[in-house]
Formats: sequence, structure tokens, C-alpha cells
Amino acid sequence: MTSLSVPRPLAPPRASKVSPEAIRELDRLLEHYPDSEAATRLNALGYRNWLDQAFTRNRVTTLRQRAGLKSRFERLRAQGFLTVREMARELDLCVEHTHRLAHAGVLPTQHHGKGQRYLFAPLNGAVFVRGHGGPYVSTQPRLIPAADSPRVTKTAQR
Repeated sequence: MTSLSVPRPLAPPRASKVSPEAIRELDRLLEHYPDSEAATRLNALGYRNWLDQAFTRNRVTTLRQRAGLKSRFERLRAQGFLTVREMARELDLCVEHTHRLAHAGVLPTQHHGKGQRYLFAPLNGAVFVRGHGGPYVSTQPRLIPAADSPRVTKTAQR
């Protein structure tokens, strides 16, 4: 009797078993949605993973990593989006006040992960005007776009 030992072949990467169309669609979806919403949209479009199962957030995360795609967070950071600490430092506010302004819609944000995770859009020359309260007149904080900002127009006129 003769025995022969042969090493087992390595399994191909799972990402290569998913259709290239699904990976391209995932790459496109990650420009606008985090992993969980991308999974929902892939399922709605009829895409399935390599085992013909519906996509979940974890499956999309694994596929994204194995396919070498950037996450929504990495894509937003590459566009110049800021964390709450960076935005608070830029506006000379505390972190909690910066969060309140984001929830009030004063500061533009983009959702990037599960739960309440978001990044702040870069100001690009916009001016933040602090609000003030009073018994007779109160002014809400607001963000003035760079084109309408008095600082920008005075500088442009010189």
C-alpha cells in the first residue's frame, strides 16, 4: 500500500466569486451610502453574494475590504470632510455645541456609518455667525456661504 500526501489547494478569495457587476455597483453606491444602506440597495437591485444570499452590512463590509474598495468614511475624508473635533476647533466651539448645530441643520453633515456617525462638510470659505439670545430679539446661529459673505466680497473688491 502506498500513501501520497498532497497539499490542499487554497480556496479562491470570496470577492472573486461575487459578480464583477455587483462589485462595481457597490463601489458606485459607497460614494453616497454607508455599508448598511449599500447592502439594502444591492438587495433591491437583485444582487446576491457568492452563496446566493442577500447582502447584510457585515457581508458588504467584508466584500468591500476583500475587493480593496474604500469605505464611505475614507471617501468623505478624501473630499475634505471633518470630524466633530476638527470642526469645533475650526469654529472655536465646544464639541457638544458643534453636535447641536449639526442636529439643528446649521452645519452640513454626511452620514458615514451605522447609528449617528457623520462627518462635517468643509466650510470652503463660508462664515459661521454665532447666534445670540435676549428677551426681545434673538438671532439663530447660521452659516453664510462664501459668495454671500461680507468678508469675501470686501476682499474680492480690493
